[in-house]
Amino acid sequence: MGRIAIAMLVRDGSRYLGLVVALAFTALVITQQPATLLGVMARTTALIRDTGGVDLWVMDPKVRYVEEPKPMVDGMLYRVRGVPGVAMAAPFYKGQARVRLSDGSFQNCEIIAVDPASFIGAPSRLSPSSLTALRESDAILVDRAGARTLQNTTVGATVELNDTRARVVGLYDASPGFQTLPRLYTAWTRIRNFVPAERKMLSFVLVQLAPGYDAEQVASDIERRTGLQAIPTQRFATMTRDWFLKNSGVMATFFGSSLIAMLIGIFIAAQTFRNFTIDHIRYFGAIAAMGASFGQLVRMVLLQAGMAGAVATGIGVGVASLISYGSRSSELTSNITPWQLGLSVAVMLCVGGAVALLSVRKLRGLEPAAVFRG
Repeated sequence: MGRIAIAMLVRDGSRYLGLVVALAFTALVITQQPATLLGVMARTTALIRDTGGVDLWVMDPKVRYVEEPKPMVDGMLYRVRGVPGVAMAAPFYKGQARVRLSDGSFQNCEIIAVDPASFIGAPSRLSPSSLTALRESDAILVDRAGARTLQNTTVGATVELNDTRARVVGLYDASPGFQTLPRLYTAWTRIRNFVPAERKMLSFVLVQLAPGYDAEQVASDIERRTGLQAIPTQRFATMTRDWFLKNSGVMATFFGSSLIAMLIGIFIAAQTFRNFTIDHIRYFGAIAAMGASFGQLVRMVLLQAGMAGAVATGIGVGVASLISYGSRSSELTSNITPWQLGLSVAVMLCVGGAVALLSVRKLRGLEPAAVFRG
């Protein structure tokens, strides 16, 4: 019975192809849209992930995510250093600046200042020699993608920040951020030269814990003693990601487009498979006339839907994986994870089952004798 069911399916080439294409499109959308959403969400925490060696982020209580620092007075740094369990506490500035290039044009950039003594907060994927060079006068580091935006800036080039000369002493690899701006690093001691001076310049205090201390306990002590907000790194990343999901509209956009595209694919697949079943009703009638039960006919339909769904899922997931691989260096990256692939397969199983059940309804009440009439 299984061989007959498969032969019925594949020998009707046009409808088989239409069914596979419709289901493959559905599988592609189910896999690709969430992968793109995950890629966008990963960008929101790029700065946190690139900032290595940090156990706690200390900030103003009103801060909700990493892209929204509220400056604090420099004295807060010393208050945090006095809390038991804090091995090291370093200043961290995050803001924006306009870079004037050699041809006189301007480019907005993200600028970050770290402690030149400890280098806490410096990019994790950076060579020790480049870190040491950051201590030189007027030194800045530029991410490689941003260097291309800055007219292919290279090591040794000079630019102008706040009417002050800055020299590029190194390039580094940065994770793509939510804001597609070049990212510059400089020393905390010269940040007031590169951006307009304000009374409050301290965006975050980055903390490394002493051995044997619990991050949550030290964070609670910092909050009690200073009135600031202290959050472990992983929780701060989660908080940032959740803020974007709830407030940026990205989640609703991707969910809505995914749902609409998926419903279109399911409708086309269901209609195609229903027409296939109607066109082959005489064959099902003949098989029933030879003694096949209704349950056997249902299993034949489920096998046909399962085979078409398996082929289509492989094609759809494969195309989504190729798109994800090809977009690694683009601004709109996608991130396909193993659990997401499993979810896509599970959803496609449900889709295939629903398509089959819609077609099974045409077999109810089928009279085997009808195949011999007319």
